[in-house]
Amino acid sequence: MRGMTFTLLAEIIIGVASLLVLLYLFTPFPQALQGGYCYMYNGFVAIIPFSEDSRPTPPSFCRVDEMKTFERVNIRDTNIQAISTRVASYGLACWKISGDGTEDKDIVCFEIYLDEVSGQVTETDFMDVIPAEYRDNFIWRAGDVESRSILAVHYDYEEGKVIVE
Repeated sequence: MRGMTFTLLAEIIIGVASLLVLLYLFTPFPQALQGGYCYMYNGFVAIIPFSEDSRPTPPSFCRVDEMKTFERVNIRDTNIQAISTRVASYGLACWKISGDGTEDKDIVCFEIYLDEVSGQVTETDFMDVIPAEYRDNFIWRAGDVESRSILAVHYDYEEGKVIVE
């Protein structure tokens, strides 16, 4: 009985080792390990109450400004006017996040999930709810949006505008 247990345990270890070798060869495994390490490092540093002076500095490959993520938002309204207003508010928030267009890099702000839309949300619907003084700061590339859609709201440094697509 012990012989079978030992054999089974050895086969499992060999299988896991083989899987790790295959992952290392055919995927960007080191990058995945670095991302996981940085995520855990930032989590532990955030939990432990360090003073600002004694806070440890992250490793060079864990750049804090690159670890920022975008916010996922669900909009469950069906009314086109309500959806347009909510999407426009997230667009304006992204414009503020970009420092009113002064940021020197691209920023992904929001990922918006639309469940149901009664009709289509168009560029005209979106631009009509944006205040007139801000309209030149937005580009709508989403086309006509219908049910079960996903929109990305991001600041494009080269354009100097917030793009909804």
